[in-house]
Amino acid sequence: MARIREHFLATTLCVLWACLTPAHAEPLRAGIRLAPADRSLLARVRGQTGDLDVALEAFEAPIEPVLAAQLESARALANEHGLRVLIWAVRKEGALELVVADFALDRVLVRPLSSSFELSAQEEAAALVTRSALRASLAGSALGTPSEDLVPAPAPEPVPAAPPPSPEPKRYTLELGALSGLDGVSARGHHTLFVRAVWQWRRIELGLLGGYGVPIPIDERLASLHLRTHRVEASAGRRFLSEAWSLTPSLAFGARVLRLTAESRAAQLQAADARLVTLALGAFVRLAYQPARFGLSLRLGLDVLPNAPTLGYRADRFRRTERMWTAQPHVGLALTY
Repeated sequence: MARIREHFLATTLCVLWACLTPAHAEPLRAGIRLAPADRSLLARVRGQTGDLDVALEAFEAPIEPVLAAQLESARALANEHGLRVLIWAVRKEGALELVVADFALDRVLVRPLSSSFELSAQEEAAALVTRSALRASLAGSALGTPSEDLVPAPAPEPVPAAPPPSPEPKRYTLELGALSGLDGVSARGHHTLFVRAVWQWRRIELGLLGGYGVPIPIDERLASLHLRTHRVEASAGRRFLSEAWSLTPSLAFGARVLRLTAESRAAQLQAADARLVTLALGAFVRLAYQPARFGLSLRLGLDVLPNAPTLGYRADRFRRTERMWTAQPHVGLALTY
């Protein structure tokens, strides 16, 4: 019975010892990135950290010149090999800059070592700094600066400014100009000052023209005649655009008002004024250049008078002047707004 009690007591003590004794923790996995010229630094780091519970792996690779790129490569290397801490050194004009990154605590320690030290002194100081940083990582202390504070956030891409709204196309145009045509009566032709209003819808152009005729003399032996040609015209055409230029072929329909003023040169001649209204059909092409608010337009066309009148005067009998042409070409020039 006494032996059973002793055996039970020994078993209980062993169980309590096993429960109260902490299990052996795995060593901290760390790595050191070395440029090919820094192998001597590895020996000093191993010498200073050999008594720590750290498993140190060495990786030989060129070090990027910029800290942001260094951290990105270090994080990728740590994820690939399951490392918690990664150490590397950058040489700049004789100085040594040591970087210790603890990815578990998201801290980065950057320690510059003066170029006034000799190379061996720099490496020994770097090994001591590494030892202190690894001891802090083993204790769970956060040394250094959060990585997001060291690496500046990328500048936001500039948002392109919204293009200014394109102005609505101008729907109304006003023309002020003159038309000159050949009518077969006067060698000087006839001339008309006109105002034309144009309404545009997509590529369709509708126009309304009113013209005031300039008096043109017609020389006769027995009478002095002056002819004015007024016109009223409506037109429709299709507009072809090329930036500031436009070309518009159109058909026109309207009327001509002919006013003849007669003055006799002989006593037996009875001259009288006359007013004639005749139908006019036509077609024309309008070429316009309007880079801004004002522009110019050129018009070339042909008018057809189905009932072309005959102009004359009376003495003892009717004496005829020239009969007006049925087809009358014309040209016009106008200022547009």
